Amino acid sequence: MVKADLWHEIHSRWKLKETKKAIARAVSLDVRTVRRVLRQEAPRAYERVRKGSPLLTGFEERIKRRGAAVGYCAQAIYEELRAQGYHGGYDVVRRFVSPLREEATVRFETLPGRQGQADWG
Repeated sequence: MVKADLWHEIHSRWKLKETKKAIARAVSLDVRTVRRVLRQEAPRAYERVRKGSPLLTGFEERIKRRGAAVGYCAQAIYEELRAQGYHGGYDVVRRFVSPLREEATVRFETLPGRQGQADWG
């Protein structure tokens, strides 16, 4: 992925009839990268490809349905899924449960002096 200023430089050099190999040497890129950039009609922003977990296929609805009952505790959900035949790892479940927990969390504020917090540890 090349930045917009480099994209413009490559295209301007191409319009000035420089060869792809000369452009690649001048901007310290591989010739194949220069070819790919020249095929692009406009500079593109980086987009991370989000791929779903094939391990959780078929378990998503169970996780959503059971999540509220166990307080979106990924460990509890993971153990239940293992009993139901899930073969994936804990981290996959944790990453799936994390956004669900954030949606379910309700923050509230109280007036000063109305509520306290103590750490007895």
